[in-house]
Amino acid sequence: MEKSTKTNNSISRDSSMVEDDFFGSSKIRPSDFATVKEGDIVLEFGTGVSSESFFLSHKVGKSGKVIRIDTSPERITFARKYAEKYNISNVEVRLSEFERLPLGDSSVNYILGSGVVNHSNNRSEVLKESLRVLGHGGQLSISDIALKRKLPKKVRTTFDGIAGAALEMISIDEYTNILEEVGFKDVCITIEGASIKDVPNIDDKLAGKMMAAFENGDDFDNYFINIHVKATKCT
Repeated sequence: MEKSTKTNNSISRDSSMVEDDFFGSSKIRPSDFATVKEGDIVLEFGTGVSSESFFLSHKVGKSGKVIRIDTSPERITFARKYAEKYNISNVEVRLSEFERLPLGDSSVNYILGSGVVNHSNNRSEVLKESLRVLGHGGQLSISDIALKRKLPKKVRTTFDGIAGAALEMISIDEYTNILEEVGFKDVCITIEGASIKDVPNIDDKLAGKMMAAFENGDDFDNYFINIHVKATKCT
């Protein structure tokens, strides 16, 4: 028992170090995986190098599986080494685009993630793919960023090449419409209220450049909002 506790602590500390110094922290909420149980198949994407996959591996047990999808070869390599280091056998890591998930139809119970749809130029396809791989009653539960209102032209021009993801963000209404159009039910989007300056991978230097693009008292909080998206596959 003592050995097991020590291992879990090591995983937590090591992951925290990676999140702070390497790719940034995850925004997945503990409540997102509160109902995950033994035997479930969980798909996780958009979190960089986070500890959720490895925590979830304990919840789903040997009869379940956690599948991590990432678009970065560096993150994939790190995650595989991390899983091997701690002998975590039920976490599978795959390199893939979110618009073309390498999974079969109705093959997972949950999809968890942070900051995914706003990074895609084809948001509808990401959500269609999410619906396709979810089984009946499966749940999508992700944290993301939306626009309160359209960015001024000067800000958009300044952001170009600095924070392209920000330019691909959509409003809460647009987000809701896309989810419903692709076939999700029980759509619920809640505002979490944090600034974009607090999101993963926005370091102080980058935030400073983005901040300088605003004028006349404008700020991040006038345009961006952190949101939590929850939806269910009912068919």
